[in-house]
Amino acid sequence: MAKLKSDSTKNKILKLCVAFLFPFTLFGGIASLNVARAETAIDYLPSYNEEISVTNSDFTNGTVASASNNLNGWTVTDDSEDSTASGMFVDVGSGSSSEGEGSNETFNKNQEAYMLQSNPLSIGNDSRILMINSKQNENNKNVRTSKGYCSNSVTLEANSYYILSVLVKTSSNGDPSPASASIYISGLEDKDGNAIDAGIENIRNTTWQEHFIYIATGEQSQTITIDLYLGGKSTLSSGAVFFDEVNLYRHSENSFYEDLYAKNYEGQDLLLNEDGGKSAFIVDGLIDKSSLIDTSDYNFDFEEVNDSSNTLGDSWSLLSRQNGHARVINIRNMSPNDFADLTGYTYIGDDLSYNNSKTLALYTKGQDGYVGVQSKELEIKAHGIYKISFNLKVAEITSGTFYLKVKENDTIYNLYSSVITSDQEDTTKDYLPLQEGQTSGISSNSENNFTNDYQTVEFYIKGHALYDTFVNLEFWLGDSSTSANGCVVIDNVSVEYATNEELASASNSLSLTTNSSSNVPNARFDATEFDGDMLEYPVKASNWTTSLEDDAYNKSGVVYLYDQATFNDMYGSDEYRYLGSFPGYPSDAPNVSLPNNVYMMYNSKASYQSITSESYPISENSYYKMTFDYYIPALTGTTISLEVVDENGIQLFYQDGITGYGSWRTFEVYIHTAETVAHNLQIVINLGEEDGTLSQGLVYIDNVLVSTSSESVFTGAQSNKVDLSDYFLSLGSATNDITESPAYDFTVSQNDSDNPLIAEGGIISGSDNPFGSEFVNDKNYLVIHTNYESEATLTSKYSLTLSSENYYKLTFDLATIFDEYNSNIENDEDHECKYGVTISIDGFEPITQIVTAGELQSYSIYIHSSSEITPTIAFTLVSDCFKTIGNALITNIDVTTVEEAEYTNASIASTNGETSFVAELSESDASEDEPDENPDEETPTNPDGTSPWLLISSLIFGLAIIVAIVGFVLRHIKIKKIEKIRKENYDRKLSKNHDVILVEAQKRRDQEVQDLIRAKKMLEEDKVRLEENHKEFMKDNRINNKGAVTREVEKEIKKYNNDIIKIDEKINIISEKIDTVMSADYLLVLERKIVAEEDTIYRNERKAYKAELRELKKQNKEKATLNEDANADDNDGSDKQ
Repeated sequence: MAKLKSDSTKNKILKLCVAFLFPFTLFGGIASLNVARAETAIDYLPSYNEEISVTNSDFTNGTVASASNNLNGWTVTDDSEDSTASGMFVDVGSGSSSEGEGSNETFNKNQEAYMLQSNPLSIGNDSRILMINSKQNENNKNVRTSKGYCSNSVTLEANSYYILSVLVKTSSNGDPSPASASIYISGLEDKDGNAIDAGIENIRNTTWQEHFIYIATGEQSQTITIDLYLGGKSTLSSGAVFFDEVNLYRHSENSFYEDLYAKNYEGQDLLLNEDGGKSAFIVDGLIDKSSLIDTSDYNFDFEEVNDSSNTLGDSWSLLSRQNGHARVINIRNMSPNDFADLTGYTYIGDDLSYNNSKTLALYTKGQDGYVGVQSKELEIKAHGIYKISFNLKVAEITSGTFYLKVKENDTIYNLYSSVITSDQEDTTKDYLPLQEGQTSGISSNSENNFTNDYQTVEFYIKGHALYDTFVNLEFWLGDSSTSANGCVVIDNVSVEYATNEELASASNSLSLTTNSSSNVPNARFDATEFDGDMLEYPVKASNWTTSLEDDAYNKSGVVYLYDQATFNDMYGSDEYRYLGSFPGYPSDAPNVSLPNNVYMMYNSKASYQSITSESYPISENSYYKMTFDYYIPALTGTTISLEVVDENGIQLFYQDGITGYGSWRTFEVYIHTAETVAHNLQIVINLGEEDGTLSQGLVYIDNVLVSTSSESVFTGAQSNKVDLSDYFLSLGSATNDITESPAYDFTVSQNDSDNPLIAEGGIISGSDNPFGSEFVNDKNYLVIHTNYESEATLTSKYSLTLSSENYYKLTFDLATIFDEYNSNIENDEDHECKYGVTISIDGFEPITQIVTAGELQSYSIYIHSSSEITPTIAFTLVSDCFKTIGNALITNIDVTTVEEAEYTNASIASTNGETSFVAELSESDASEDEPDENPDEETPTNPDGTSPWLLISSLIFGLAIIVAIVGFVLRHIKIKKIEKIRKENYDRKLSKNHDVILVEAQKRRDQEVQDLIRAKKMLEEDKVRLEENHKEFMKDNRINNKGAVTREVEKEIKKYNNDIIKIDEKINIISEKIDTVMSADYLLVLERKIVAEEDTIYRNERKAYKAELRELKKQNKEKATLNEDANADDNDGSDKQ
């Protein structure tokens, strides 16, 4: 057996080897594969182009001699749908006949359909062409019109080069005027999305000539169509025009520009050649060069002349090496053998860029080692975002990797010697370490025929917030810690401004950080988002939202300040005249010599704009101080306003008319939060307001800070205090009339709820209100007033912050005041509709029908939060009938934490249900909070993973009759899983005839208990019978089957166990039910149920009684009417007599 296994293994290995080697035998073996690769590298193409498919570009598909607006692959343009010209495919045939030059049988048979006087012939690869003829029929003469056909859509890739060529011929076709043709590229857009008109118009050559359009795309791809016209988009023509061989090619950069300059390109675009010339040039129109930074002094293309003594040129220097080499080489013009002799690796060619033959090569000549070079220092401006890119190709790397490192140098310490230091122990200056970043390691190439497989590597860097700095670019093949073996070639390094979006998505980047900390996001405006083509101030501030009326006269953004000289240098031009003179520094600046960033807002005319911060959290039951610095130039009259709002849209603070001219000022606001309400603040600073006072002028903003404070500081503040501890009653402008509350939403529930006269709700002054001297208060009131039957509600916009397993007490003073003639509504026994105030707390059952008989009464609601919750509070005045319309006044709202003992005592206090309440979880929340029974309990299993119950419980049979009997008994008792009974509150209605109600409740409870006990006893008896039968069955099995467990026995044991488990479960449920029924809470439930039943009976009887009275009154009224009529008749009769 071992011998057979060994042979089998050998056979498998042999087959694998054959399978691996077989592909190489197709190419002459492994050695010949390497040779083929080497030959391919040596014979690389010095340029590259590739045809782009244009559907039916030679017009060989489709029917000839058939005019149509929809030719195969070519569709009439939108502006030509109503043209009378005819477009069709023409087959010019081949050879000639005796009838004349160009005549042949193929053309002649359709000449009448073509409506042509002569054969236009063709110089293309076939005999088919596209014709657009001004004639609609042969009799038309000198018809001037235009018509165009467009190709299917073609996509031009970003950063690519294309040449379109089209053969064109025109013919007057018997008309007195020469015909003209046009070629357009439609769909081109600049970087801003604006359409670009491009093409060649007024082509009038009467012989076949080739016309060219050159297109260099920019950072975005383009989707185009090729449009061929008789006449043009805005010009008319008679005669006929012909098109053939519509060819579109994508080129490498060098191939494109070499062909371009051969067509007399003079360095300027000719987007629309209107003179019928041979070429149009869209070279710079799509390429945005405004973001490019001039690096001509850096030798980033390595074309700088160098000699054997300086192999890197003057702009690059060697950093370090071991068995490594760095050299600028003329790779385009060197032979493959020279490259191999120099580097030790196969020649890989250049990147096919135009007018660029030299590259930087890093190589180790087949040895393990490393080499690194660095550029001259490159300036990185504060706030600037830069993209560094270069082309790279790997000749071969057998170990290690190549990478770019961008390294900040120590020039920054010389620039800001009095401000920053590299010494962490120097406490007189800000410590700022130098920073660096690098790309991930590269050891392979990407495939791109248009760049000869050179890949573009990108690295993004963002400048400091406060400092200009300098970096060096370092190219490394390996390094001192990790050696490499191989060769790479680098070319065409470029630096340009980039956007914040590009930086955010970059895989290789470095953001230079400056020490800056604050609580409000970007409080000092040091973080910016640069999205322009070049670094221009003002710059967008991160974490702040700007709103402008019109950017034609509103300017805003971050402005960089350092000193007077820097300000004059940066903002001295007319473009920045509106910034005025250097504003100096905020009064509380930690060091006035520090460079600084401030937010600038400028309105050139009376208008509005604002900035809004991101949210900043503040805690409940705390004190805070919010400040910001501002500068308004002297003698301007400019004012600003401040808003502090929270996440619910509640305006916590507002102040307009903030001013102070010619120096930096600090504005302060003091905040005291409520005990159970936290906030996420947003700070809004306005220069003019859309729905308020407009403003004109300039303001600088800085240091928008929120810091913790204390009660003593808050108390001592003289102004700008926001005390939220009264749960927002002091917010807003309270008067002796109801005004909208900033913190409570008012809603009305009624069929005609859009009618503003139904109800009102809001705040009213505590010291000046219309409800009488007894309601004079140092705190304002929430007021709900109903004019018609309705339910009107004030709901808090804010949410309480209640911690898990804590106890709280909501307190408030409440008065209900009904109309004067309904002042005794509480004592009107005939009144049946709902009325009073309902207090709702999210997640808890509402407290309903609170009435105070016109007096201010204090109330408490106790809350137990079993989990962390954020409920809102709602006060509802219910006026379900005309007699109950009126007012509800609420004041002195507070929510405080209490101990569990106070909560427990409140639930059993005599005032519970009257002036004190315990909030009960709503049914949905209570069921969610109910824990799973035995959550960790697992079903027992045997060692083999099967349940023992599956084996044991399948051994009993013959018990179906007993189970049926049990089911019959239990049908008369409703048994279900006992839900947790929540504690009931004392109900004032139970005080009526309480002894009688209690006796009836006890009677019902005792009856339920007796029924449950009987059901439990029957189940216990059934269980005993099941067990006895099981014993007998097992005994018989031992005798008859010698104890063997057959399939039938296993089945019946399984059934027995299931039945026992079910009976035990039902017994446990009944036991729990008995305990519940015997509880005091359940007795209270029964009492309430009895009261409700009696109330229902009473109401029904009273309704019936009232109905009888109404019927009796009706009958009496009818009798009285009949008597009156009879009397009247008698009188009439006597009068007649």
